[in-house]
Amino acid sequence: MVDCVGDPGAINLSCEAYVMAARPHVVFPALSWQQAYLDAILEKDPQQILVAARRAETAFVSREHELFGNAEGYDELQEISDARYLLQALIGSLAYRDP
Repeated sequence: MVDCVGDPGAINLSCEAYVMAARPHVVFPALSWQQAYLDAILEKDPQQILVAARRAETAFVSREHELFGNAEGYDELQEISDARYLLQALIGSLAYRDP
């Protein structure tokens, strides 16, 4: 069993990997929206693309909430919007892929 007790601000990578295997829909603070987005667009399995896209969308929304009302976050909000648009295009293209 993995010991996940410790400093709540610290990420224990072995603990994170253990929990991700058990509950892959959980997005950890250490998993930035950029990494979640990259995971989705680099995934090759069409079924896993959809799973990764949901994780990315969760990360997008989480970060948008953090940036809401922060004038300095405008550029990052635009980057999230662009990433969301491209991810939607990728999902839309899945129907046209060869099986």
